[in-house]
Amino acid sequence: MNAPANLAPARGARTPDAEPADTAATEAGDSLITRLGRLWERGRLPSESEVRRLFEARLTDVAANKLARRWCERYSAADGKDRRLMLAALAQVRGTFAGDAAEGARLFKRFNAQPMGLRFLVELRADMLRWRKQVAGIQALDKDLEGLLSAWFDVGLLELRPLTWDSPASLLEKLIIYEAVHEIQSWDDLRHRVAPDRRCYAYFHPQLPDVPLIFVEVAFAGSMADNVQALLDSAAPRQDLDKARWAIFYSISNTQPGLKGISFGNFLLKRVVEQLLEELPKLKSFATLSPIPGFADWLGKLDADAVEAIVREDKSRAKARQRAGVPDGQRWVARLAR
Repeated sequence: MNAPANLAPARGARTPDAEPADTAATEAGDSLITRLGRLWERGRLPSESEVRRLFEARLTDVAANKLARRWCERYSAADGKDRRLMLAALAQVRGTFAGDAAEGARLFKRFNAQPMGLRFLVELRADMLRWRKQVAGIQALDKDLEGLLSAWFDVGLLELRPLTWDSPASLLEKLIIYEAVHEIQSWDDLRHRVAPDRRCYAYFHPQLPDVPLIFVEVAFAGSMADNVQALLDSAAPRQDLDKARWAIFYSISNTQPGLKGISFGNFLLKRVVEQLLEELPKLKSFATLSPIPGFADWLGKLDADAVEAIVREDKSRAKARQRAGVPDGQRWVARLAR
């Protein structure tokens, strides 16, 4: 079995500037390759020649397409360990081709042609991102797949749909599962968020009609809201939409880890604004009360000295910045951007 050019160094080998974490990742990758070789020899996984055929055969090759179907079925039924090995097999063969070779795209197009192929590829990429530090050479595969998914999930192909209390229960349940900003506590809470005086919109792909890819929740008010808890209060009286002048976007959630890096958010908000203006032409302003992603996690990891250093920064340093003409706000933007 020939080793691809872009595999990590052999176990025990180190470059002069190698970090311990890099070494651990290399050893983990080597271990996967060793196990992969054993399973190939025992016939537990498709052989290296079969995997190579998935990359190289024409998309009209009947035998290769049947092999792809078996590979997808086996992968879907496998546990986490075997899935990592199957990904390692793909990464090893992919590594034998040039960096921008068409073979990787051909592989994923072949998978996409299988039953439920697009759904499978989204789940496959979620696994690739989850194990990107454990499977050597997977970055090239991820680049190939991300490029295709970006085209296949172009916003021009997506459908914008409103979600209401009359939507199918199976679809509403997904809102509870995928809500990433303000947890939905109960069905009563969900009913409040999709009530007639609220709006919830989601993007759907024609091949995944039962999966909201991203959704946004909107509340309305006569003036700018300054407290998201008031918007979340299910006991609050309903708003008179005829008097509403503000639309408040208080939650937006991506649902598919496998579509990370493929942007929907800005396009969704623009489409929703257009939709709301058609329905409620008296609206004048649009705003968001969404929290800063990751802020709580970042702040929670700071020790007491670090927090005190932020709150009570040395006055001489502050004066020096003022003399230099650097706005204090830029310091906070820089800190929060880390």
